[in-house]
Amino acid sequence: MPSPILSYQKRNSLIHRTPALLKLLALLGIAVALYMTGFCVHCILLVAALLLVWSSHIQPKDFLHDLKPVAFYGIFIILVETAGSFLYGSDFFMSFKDGTWNTNSSILLVSRLVVAMSYTSLFFRTTSNLEIRQTLERVELTVSFGHSRLSFSRAFALFLNFLPQLFAIWANLDKAWKARCGKRGIRKILVLLPVFITLSMKKANDTLMSLRNRR
Repeated sequence: MPSPILSYQKRNSLIHRTPALLKLLALLGIAVALYMTGFCVHCILLVAALLLVWSSHIQPKDFLHDLKPVAFYGIFIILVETAGSFLYGSDFFMSFKDGTWNTNSSILLVSRLVVAMSYTSLFFRTTSNLEIRQTLERVELTVSFGHSRLSFSRAFALFLNFLPQLFAIWANLDKAWKARCGKRGIRKILVLLPVFITLSMKKANDTLMSLRNRR
C-alpha cells in the first residue's frame, strides 16, 4: 500500500541532504520555466525528475500515487477538449496529423501539471516539515532585515504541512471504506466527503490548540 500523497520519507540520499532553500528555489524556477517553454522541454524536465526520484530512493509506487490526482484531471481536460471539438466542428486530432500537437494548449497544460506535480512530490518526499518551517523563517528574517515576528512564514509553513495531512486523512478513510467492502462510485464520495471535511476541521482545530498551548 503506497504511503499518503506528499508525505515525507526519511532517506540518506543526496537530495535529502540538499538544503531546503535550494530545493524551494529550484521548485520556483521550474514552475516559471514550465510556462516559458514548450512540450519538448517539459519532457526533458520529466525525465530529470524521474532520475532524481530514482536517486533519492523514493518508491515508484509512492511517486505514481502522488501523480494520481493530476492523472484524473489530465484525463478530464482531454475529454473536455475532445467533446468541445465535436460540438464546435473542430478536429482535436488534426494536430496529431499535421505535427502541431506540441503547441496544443490542452496537451501543454497537462504536461505542465504532470511535471509540476512530479517536482512537488519530490520536494515534499525529501523535505521534512521542520526543514520547510526553518527555511521559510530564514527567508522572512532576511527579507525583513531581522525585524519580523515570523508570523507569515509560520502560517505558510503550517499551510504547506497541512496538505499532506489532508491526503493522509483521505487515505485512512479510503482504507476503512475498502475494509468494509465498499465499492468505488458516487456513493463513496457522498459518504466519505462529509466525514473527510469533519476530520479535516478537527485536525485543524487540534493544531490550533496545540499552537496556543505552546505560547
